[in-house]
Amino acid sequence: MTNKLAAGYVFGFQYSCFQTFGLIHPKEREASSSLIRRSYQSIFGDEAGWALYEMSIDARTDSEFEIGGQSGGEEFIEGTRKKEPPFD
Repeated sequence: MTNKLAAGYVFGFQYSCFQTFGLIHPKEREASSSLIRRSYQSIFGDEAGWALYEMSIDARTDSEFEIGGQSGGEEFIEGTRKKEPPFD
């Protein structure tokens, strides 16, 4: 996945989900990063997941990545509020 908008969406969606369920906390950066990385590896496979995670960390300040992250996080929250999955 080289699309920064899509990569940001995935990151934002996961981050919002994990934060909502109390699995990560901004003050526990190392543990939070490890959980997100392991999640990527579980979803995308070890190598691809590692590569996507590393690319996401490097792209955190990229405007497209940030827009995607905001969108993914908001969609997770909205789906939770509506009690329905945020994808059709």
